[in-house]
Amino acid sequence: MKEYYNVFESGYGVLGFAASGLIMVAIGITVILFMKKSGVKHSRIIFMYFWTGFGILWTTIAFIGTGSEYISCIRAMNNGTYKEVEGLVENFDPMPYSGHKEESFTVNGILFKYSDFGPSAGFNNTKSHGGPIDEGKYLQYYDYVKKSNLFDVYNKNVKRNSKGHIIESIEEYCNRKGENNTEGLTPTFFKEFKEFVPLLATSMKYAVESAGWFWKNKKLNKYADLDDIAKVSAAINHPSLLKESKIDTSRINGFQKRQKYYLLMKEIFDYENCH
Repeated sequence: MKEYYNVFESGYGVLGFAASGLIMVAIGITVILFMKKSGVKHSRIIFMYFWTGFGILWTTIAFIGTGSEYISCIRAMNNGTYKEVEGLVENFDPMPYSGHKEESFTVNGILFKYSDFGPSAGFNNTKSHGGPIDEGKYLQYYDYVKKSNLFDVYNKNVKRNSKGHIIESIEEYCNRKGENNTEGLTPTFFKEFKEFVPLLATSMKYAVESAGWFWKNKKLNKYADLDDIAKVSAAINHPSLLKESKIDTSRINGFQKRQKYYLLMKEIFDYENCH
C-alpha cells in the first residue's frame, strides 16, 4: 500500500507558520533599542511595544494551537488510540489552486477536509498542488481493465468551476446523468465501480497489475533509468516537485524509508555489477 503521509516522518511541518511571529518580535526589539539609543521620546516608542507584544502573542498562540495538534497526533499513533477507515474515496471536492475553500472527501461516510493554506499538523496536500487524492485514478485503471473509455467521458463532461477545476465527483456525475445515460456512467455503473475499487487492495492480481499500470502510465522508467530515486519518488508522491531545479526530498512523504529499501535492494541484487 502506498503511504501518502506519516506524522512521524513528516515532523512538525507548520513550524514556519508558528515561528513567523518571531520576525515581528525581532524587528520590534531592534527598533526599540535603536530608538532608545537615539534618544527618542518614550511616547513615540509605545507603538513598537504594542508591535512586539503582538508578535509574542501571535507566536505563543500559534505554537500552542499547532503544537498541541501535532503532539496529540503523535500520542494517538504511539498509544494506538487512532481510528482506521477503509473504502473508496467518495464525494471528492477538490480545492482550487488559489485556495478560498478546503478540499474534502469521504471514506465510508467519514469526512476528511484539508487545505495547503491552512496551518495543520496533519495531511494538507491538495490535488491542485500535487496532492495524491484523486478518485479519477481509479476510473482510469477501471478503463484499462475493462477496455472502456469512461474516464475520458467523465473528464470531458464533468462540472468545473471558472478556473477549470473539477467540482463534481464521479458519483455525483452518475446520479446527475441518471440510468438513461448512454455514456455508461450511470448510478448502476457506480455501484459496480464501488465494488471494483477495493479489489486493488484485496486481490493480488489487481494489486500487482495496477502497480505496473501506474508505473507505465506515469512514465516512471525515464527516472528509474537515471537511477534517480528522488525523481521517482516525487513523480509518485509529489509530482509538482519535478518542476523544481532541485527536489526537496523532505517534502516527499516516506522518502527516507523509500531510499533505505531502494539502496538495500541494489545491494541484494548486486546492481553495480549486473547491468
